[in-house]
Amino acid sequence: MTDLDFTGLPELPQVPYLKKVVETLWQDSSLIAVWLGGSLARGAGDKYSDLDLRIAVKEEELADWENRGLEAYFAGGILSQHTMKFGAPILHHLLVANGDIYDLYIQSTETALSSEARLIFACRDEAFLAKLETPATDPTVVYQEAKAEEIKTLLDFYWLNAHKHRKGLHRDLNLLIWEGLNLFRPVLLRLHYIEETGKDCGDLRRSTIHAMTPVVRVLQAAEDQEFRAVVSSETLTLEDQLSAISALNMAVSQVGRRLAQRYGFAYPEALEELVTDQWDAYVQQARGV
Repeated sequence: MTDLDFTGLPELPQVPYLKKVVETLWQDSSLIAVWLGGSLARGAGDKYSDLDLRIAVKEEELADWENRGLEAYFAGGILSQHTMKFGAPILHHLLVANGDIYDLYIQSTETALSSEARLIFACRDEAFLAKLETPATDPTVVYQEAKAEEIKTLLDFYWLNAHKHRKGLHRDLNLLIWEGLNLFRPVLLRLHYIEETGKDCGDLRRSTIHAMTPVVRVLQAAEDQEFRAVVSSETLTLEDQLSAISALNMAVSQVGRRLAQRYGFAYPEALEELVTDQWDAYVQQARGV
C-alpha cells in the first residue's frame, strides 16, 4: 500500500492538519512506513488528543532523524520540541503552531513494533507491512491486588513524613508545606483507590494522564465527599479550577520574563501566546461566555 490511505481516521479537528503532515512526510523516499498509534488509532481520541505519529525507516537512515530539521513537515512551524531516545528509536515531542501536540516516533524496520493499536497510512515494504498488520491493541492498565505489607509501608512513609509538617510551619516555610501537600495527596489517592477496588495503582506522583485516568474515574465516582474535598481543597468548583490555573499561568509568565531578561535568553513568546490564547478560549467556553 504505497498510496496513502486515511480510512479509519475520526472526524476530529486535528485530522485535516494531520493529513497534510503525513502527505508531506510521505514525499520523503527514506520513509518505509507511516502509521498512527495512541488513542486515535484505538478509536478513543477526542479534540484534545495528542497525535501519536509513527514512521519507520531503514536502519542506516535512523540516526539522521535524531537531529533532522522537522519544520518542513509541519506547516506553520514548531513552537517547542523535545527529543528523546529509547535505545535506537527516537521520539520527537512537538507542539506545533496550531496548538496540536505530536509524538513523532521514528524506528527502524529492524526494531520490534510496540503492542499499541495501529492505523496504517502507507508502507513501501511488503514484509514490514505484514508486521504492521499483525493484530495489536494497546495494553490495558492492569493493577495487582493490594498487599498488606505494601499498604503498611505506604502508611509508614506518609506518617513519618507528615510528622515534619510542624517543622515547616514552625520555621515559616510556607512553600515547603505546599510542596509537601503535593507529595502527600497522591498517597491519599492511592489509599482510596485501594479501598474502592482492592487493587494497588502504585506510585501516582509521576504518572501520565493515560495511567491516571482509570484511577481518577474510580475516585470521582466515589461518594466520599470528605475525601474529595481534601484532595481538591483549593479547587472545589470549576470556577476555582479555572482561576487557579489562570493565576498560575500569569505567575509563570511574569517570573519567566524576568529571568529571561536577567540571564539574557529569548523568552518563548510564541509558545506562551499559543498556550494562553487557547487556554483563555477554553475558559470562556467553560464559563459560557
